Amino acid sequence: MTSRQKQNNRYAAAERRILRVRYPQNPAARKLCQLDEQRDRYSKAIDEVFGGMYRRGFRPGIDNENPAFLADFDLINRWQKDMARIARRVARIEKLSGKTTEQALHEKYLLNAGRGSQSY
Repeated sequence: MTSRQKQNNRYAAAERRILRVRYPQNPAARKLCQLDEQRDRYSKAIDEVFGGMYRRGFRPGIDNENPAFLADFDLINRWQKDMARIARRVARIEKLSGKTTEQALHEKYLLNAGRGSQSY
């Protein structure tokens, strides 16, 4: 292995350490943080699908029945159902644990403070 490859491996290991996300020890708080991230990913994906539809000429109210966009609507509908399922799960976990999502995210923020790309 050349010194350049070794250096690249060291850089990759350092990047993994710096960017590794730490979650709270409390299982309920950890799950709340993970579900919030999952909900955010769905939300961003829905926004991207809508953006693609608009770039292809979608007009709200006019093209709602257009077959060219039905697959996109099916995908968005499925993701919104998943987001509703996540919301129900979050509500159940919050009720059982007595901890809110905001508290869990704050704990996660405190654990990860100073671990961004500027912290080396």
